[in-house]
Amino acid sequence: MKNTRETELLKHELNKKLENFRTLRVSNIQNEVEKAAITTDNEKPKSKGFFSKFLNK
Repeated sequence: MKNTRETELLKHELNKKLENFRTLRVSNIQNEVEKAAITTDNEKPKSKGFFSKFLNK
Protein backbone atom coordinates (compact mmCIF):
# COMPACT_ATOMS: atom_id res chain seq x y z
CA MET A 1 0.00 0.00 0.00
CA LYS A 2 1.37 3.37 -0.97
CA ASN A 3 1.85 5.94 1.73
CA THR A 4 -0.12 8.83 0.39
CA ARG A 5 -1.01 11.99 2.23
CA GLU A 6 -4.41 10.52 3.08
CA THR A 7 -3.02 7.31 4.57
CA GLU A 8 -0.46 9.26 6.59
CA LEU A 9 -3.24 11.40 8.04
CA LEU A 10 -5.30 8.30 8.86
CA LYS A 11 -2.33 6.65 10.56
CA HIS A 12 -1.65 9.79 12.56
CA GLU A 13 -5.30 10.07 13.60
CA LEU A 14 -5.49 6.40 14.62
CA ASN A 15 -2.26 6.62 16.61
CA LYS A 16 -3.55 9.71 18.39
CA LYS A 17 -6.85 7.99 19.25
CA LEU A 18 -4.99 4.91 20.47
CA GLU A 19 -2.75 7.03 22.68
CA ASN A 20 -5.78 8.84 24.13
CA PHE A 21 -7.50 5.52 24.79
CA ARG A 22 -4.44 4.13 26.56
CA THR A 23 -4.07 7.15 28.82
CA LEU A 24 -7.80 7.12 29.61
CA ARG A 25 -7.71 3.40 30.41
CA VAL A 26 -4.66 3.78 32.66
CA SER A 27 -6.27 6.64 34.56
CA ASN A 28 -9.50 4.65 34.96
CA ILE A 29 -7.59 1.67 36.33
CA GLN A 30 -5.79 3.93 38.78
CA ASN A 31 -9.11 5.42 39.95
CA GLU A 32 -10.67 1.97 40.35
CA VAL A 33 -7.71 0.77 42.40
CA GLU A 34 -7.90 3.82 44.65
CA LYS A 35 -11.65 3.29 45.17
CA ALA A 36 -11.11 -0.39 45.96
CA ALA A 37 -8.38 0.46 48.46
CA ILE A 38 -10.64 2.98 50.21
CA THR A 39 -13.59 0.57 50.44
CA THR A 40 -11.48 -2.30 51.75
CA ASP A 41 -9.97 -0.07 54.43
CA ASN A 42 -13.40 0.99 55.69
CA GLU A 43 -15.07 -2.44 55.71
CA LYS A 44 -14.94 -4.74 58.69
CA PRO A 45 -13.95 -8.31 57.92
CA LYS A 46 -17.10 -10.42 57.96
CA SER A 47 -15.32 -13.72 58.56
CA LYS A 48 -14.05 -12.59 61.96
CA GLY A 49 -17.59 -11.94 63.18
CA PHE A 50 -18.81 -15.23 61.79
CA PHE A 51 -16.14 -17.26 63.54
CA SER A 52 -16.54 -15.43 66.83
CA LYS A 53 -20.30 -16.12 66.77
CA PHE A 54 -19.68 -19.74 65.88
CA LEU A 55 -17.14 -20.29 68.66
CA ASN A 56 -19.19 -18.49 71.31
CA LYS A 57 -22.19 -20.81 70.86
